[in-house]
Amino acid sequence: MRAALDQFRRLGAVDGILFVLASLLVRLSRGRVQLRKYYFMAQPVPRSAHVVARAAGITVEELRADDPRLPQLRRSPRELERRFLSSSRCFAAWKGSALAGFLWFTEHEYAEDEVRITFRVHPADRAVWDLDVHIEPRYRLGRTFALLWESAFAAMQAQGTRWTLSRVSAFNADSIRAHQRLGARPTGWAIFVLSGRFQLVLRSGGQMKGRRLEQGPYPVMEVRAPAVGSAAQPADEAERVAGA
Repeated sequence: MRAALDQFRRLGAVDGILFVLASLLVRLSRGRVQLRKYYFMAQPVPRSAHVVARAAGITVEELRADDPRLPQLRRSPRELERRFLSSSRCFAAWKGSALAGFLWFTEHEYAEDEVRITFRVHPADRAVWDLDVHIEPRYRLGRTFALLWESAFAAMQAQGTRWTLSRVSAFNADSIRAHQRLGARPTGWAIFVLSGRFQLVLRSGGQMKGRRLEQGPYPVMEVRAPAVGSAAQPADEAERVAGA
């Protein structure tokens, strides 16, 4: 009970109530009905490299589809194959031969693995979608998280990316704060209610859709980077617009 109250306080009133409702739905339906809420986060890609102090013995490498260490990520071979076929890129941090953490991003649309939706970034030539960021528990108080992002940002800068977009569970306060520390901010939200093959989606802006999903591609939800001139845009773009 105390843990539930603590979680409620950390999430705030609205998300706390939704968290309790989601927990009740899962319990009463024995897992057949699920409620999930995501915040869409937009994180500006730095204009120039930011050098993070090295953590003792931690190295970061980009993994390819044939890397023999991929099983350490504890993702199914089918899921790994799907990600690489969609041109997703993976950066992993290592302490010697032991995995310390990893993150993925993709330049293309991403078929979500928790709900039945495909997220598509916009504009496609200036934004990527980051996903599946994980740090092993023993490395969460160190610089592993920052080192992973440093390498990922360098790869994004090389291809002209200005924004990295993602979805973060509204019920994960730690993840939201970690994104905010990197300069990310929410640009919208979506609530999903799933029951069997039926899915109801309510999105910020008043959009609500319900449908029965049969076999075939998931419906597409476009997630937009902040508009030019917004307070969240990278500094160099704000300067360019101001000087136009």
